[in-house]
Amino acid sequence: PYIIIKDGKEYVEANMQKMYAATSEVMFFGETHGDPSTTKSLIFYLDDLKKAGFNAIALECYANLQPSIDKFMAMEDPSKAEDLLYDTFLPYYSAGVYSKILLSMAAKKSNTPLFCIDMPATEFPETLTDIASFLPKRDAWMEKRVLELLDKYGKVAVLCGRAHASFLSKQVIDFGDGITTTINPLAYRLGMRGIPVYSLDFPYSFTQFRARVE
Repeated sequence: PYIIIKDGKEYVEANMQKMYAATSEVMFFGETHGDPSTTKSLIFYLDDLKKAGFNAIALECYANLQPSIDKFMAMEDPSKAEDLLYDTFLPYYSAGVYSKILLSMAAKKSNTPLFCIDMPATEFPETLTDIASFLPKRDAWMEKRVLELLDKYGKVAVLCGRAHASFLSKQVIDFGDGITTTINPLAYRLGMRGIPVYSLDFPYSFTQFRARVE
């Protein structure tokens, strides 16, 4: 199911209960990269996700960042933690650095492990044309990582780009200038394996969403 949060608290609660059904195993939060509202929505639901058995968060972040994330999760001195996260995310995700820091801190507070499921940054080509031909490999890579997490944690929440959270068998990504590529999205891949997959779509900004919920 692909759930759109749009009509206020009762609608949200009814669909969240459906999402938390015992058969659900993967929960997607599909974001527009650089827009913090989806990440904030995941933070908003983090306690509920934990209660529903979602014991790990998978991020569409480069695998080479995992050692820094692990170091942060093990840190006891909060005064140094934010600096570590800032130095970790800023070189790669400048547009969404603060929302990623907030999510990391919320995950640490709730003792929910974070995992970077994307390919290492060093694997990515430099030109748009080369990236377009390279991108389809990423969903296969991320699928393997999510399957590993499911084996260990049972249920996984996934924060990734909306294209990867799509249930379409083929999702077109347009880079502009006539450059496009087609991927088999991560959510579709998992669903085809018979894994119960859910996606939430938040068409409003987080401020508007909170106003409707509260």
